[in-house]
Amino acid sequence: MTLRFPSYCDCLYTNYLGKRGDPVARSNVRELISRYQPGHPLDREFYHCEDIFETDMDFLAQRWMLVDHESRIPESGDYFLSETGVDSYIVIRGRDGAIRAFHNVCRHRGSRVCLAPQGHSKLLVCPYHAWSYRLDGSLKSAREMGPHFDPGDYGLHEIGVRVLGGLVFISPEGDSEAFDQEFAEFGDVLEFHGMSQAKVAARRSYPTAANWKLVVENFLECYHCLPAHPEYSSVHSRAKLEAFGAGTGSGDPAAVARFQPRLEEWEQRTRELGHPLPHYEGDHTTQHMAQLARFPISSDDRASETQDGELGCSRMMGSFAESDSGQTAIAFCPTGYVLANCDFAFMVVFRPLGPLSTEVDALWLVDGEAVEGEEYDVDRLMWVWDATLKQDKKITENNQLGVLSRGYRPGPYAQSEARVNTFAQWYLHGIGELLARNPRCLPQSPPLDTSLESIR
Repeated sequence: MTLRFPSYCDCLYTNYLGKRGDPVARSNVRELISRYQPGHPLDREFYHCEDIFETDMDFLAQRWMLVDHESRIPESGDYFLSETGVDSYIVIRGRDGAIRAFHNVCRHRGSRVCLAPQGHSKLLVCPYHAWSYRLDGSLKSAREMGPHFDPGDYGLHEIGVRVLGGLVFISPEGDSEAFDQEFAEFGDVLEFHGMSQAKVAARRSYPTAANWKLVVENFLECYHCLPAHPEYSSVHSRAKLEAFGAGTGSGDPAAVARFQPRLEEWEQRTRELGHPLPHYEGDHTTQHMAQLARFPISSDDRASETQDGELGCSRMMGSFAESDSGQTAIAFCPTGYVLANCDFAFMVVFRPLGPLSTEVDALWLVDGEAVEGEEYDVDRLMWVWDATLKQDKKITENNQLGVLSRGYRPGPYAQSEARVNTFAQWYLHGIGELLARNPRCLPQSPPLDTSLESIR
């Protein structure tokens, strides 16, 4: 038995809330939604209350969450765990080569089946009473269960899996057809970048003592980039940051207009090279608020997102024969992103673990045949984003401490925080629909108006 000692997040509950979680009844969420001020952050309760966090997990369970790259489990029996909130999922490659995912919960009495964060096994055996499961999740053996026990009724509970361009997505309740429709355009771009032939060059995690929504909001704006991220700002010019620092729709309209000549010049060269120029921007009514676009890295012709602007890996990825000085920005969901250069890609995933705890998982990917030490140096690949994520951890945790204060009052968003405003509307719209469909979440409450007008 492993004893769990209080974490930093638990201490935040004790020191700043007086009691663990300071729960708000789900029946009061309707009131919180109704008093939301457009163009402002959410109320304090959305960033710390346990009941709201539980609703958040129900909400995210209906989305497709980016979790990793399939090269992590190349062989039959290879698996890794993905954990969100109180849920743990086994993502495993079967004997037939297919990737599947299951709740990491034994069908006997609920013990976790896999305890290591990743591994290899020909059979999944529960450490409690030794029920064993095949790689397809079916129950192989269970001792002393009597003559009427049917093993076919007790396989591991399976959840949805999709692999797109080598990227692995899971969803406990998501619609597979909706995934295929929403991300149809993304597959061609990922293939151009050679993502399905990529390998992980480096992997880091940045545990952050903050609510997942604060982590997301920080990533969706670059209003803070110049004062908070000197490394990132040295690679991306100020003009680019002010116009498209956090993607399409994240910049001040005046800054976008100033950057337009550089953008048009770059787009012309990119077309001449035969490189893609995709554009997709999901609004607050879409299932995933996804985005797909390409931009120049900076105002100058930098080859890649490295400290000196030169290639981070001499072996290009996918169909690139030369650099076009651009970067492909992909948001699959507010919790999962890929930023792909011609020579390497950066992937980041935000996993909510608790009301005040978020795991930030980062991967750096290169061509699967690239040789470390000869064609790329890990430190050069990581330089920008390793520094940036460490800084994001600090500023987001400081943000959380302020939001926990009784003195917190949401202030207005800047023009360059428009995408954060979209996220707030997407979140409230989705939560409202979830609660309206699930009466148990709103005991003795009237029907919830989930129209955009009510959110605004």
